[in-house]
Amino acid sequence: MEKKKGVKRVLITSIGGGNIEDKEGNMILKNYHNTVYNINNKKYEATTYMPKVIEKEFEVDKTIIIGTTGTMWDNVYTQYCIKNNREIDQTYVKDLRETERKSDKNTPIEDLNINKFNEEFGNNVKGIVIKYGLNREEIFENFDSIIKLQEEFNDTDEYEVILDITHSFRSTAFWMFLVMTYLTDVSNKNIKIIEVTYGMHEIIKKNDDSSPIILLNSFLEILNWIKGASELKQYGNSYYILDNLQNNDIPKEIKIELENFSNAMNMNYVGSLLESLDKLADLEKNKKI
Repeated sequence: MEKKKGVKRVLITSIGGGNIEDKEGNMILKNYHNTVYNINNKKYEATTYMPKVIEKEFEVDKTIIIGTTGTMWDNVYTQYCIKNNREIDQTYVKDLRETERKSDKNTPIEDLNINKFNEEFGNNVKGIVIKYGLNREEIFENFDSIIKLQEEFNDTDEYEVILDITHSFRSTAFWMFLVMTYLTDVSNKNIKIIEVTYGMHEIIKKNDDSSPIILLNSFLEILNWIKGASELKQYGNSYYILDNLQNNDIPKEIKIELENFSNAMNMNYVGSLLESLDKLADLEKNKKI
């Protein structure tokens, strides 16, 4: 997907505790499998940190990472130090590993020093630590923490957002959808979600030895159709459907009549409204709707 000039792209992803363990002396290190991923018919070099593939493929300007105190922040910190040619603070890495090793569902999020992580990479990378979300209280505390994502978007720039739901708890994906729905539909930020990605490590392409990154933008289209249909049903408003969906999929005559119908509803023009209803009924009868 070509990046428009002047638009800033933001990746929102999550990281968990890893699914393999290695030993370094007496320390157990957590990591993900070293995997070759393919996306848009392009194959990238093997990595244990899948979001770096998304960053490169979509020319991401900033990455926001969500995780718990048990998340392998040491691995993420090291990855971005290497990417940004920064010296790795081994003392900080050791502190992160110690926090992760001791972490459980009762560990206060303040125990993990995420501030140093965020200060290290400036405006390019942002880490947000949340609780495990085991009850109503923690769920709303997490919402308060994640909703602060809006502070990462200013009021003047245009943003395109990629949501990655590959790692961490399954509930984290719901968090990201909830918050991004708030940011796109309620806040005054100029934000558009352009893609949802999922790195399907467990599926290896035949004769390729690579795992696909699935593009789930169709989910967004379905959500938009539902929202557009709801507005049309409740208010007779078809403008959302016409402005926000893939209009190439809608025949021209249907677009015209939907717009005429909404205009008539807004003006309470009964004559035009009845005429639009008749034409829409004819289109439906002729199997064009």
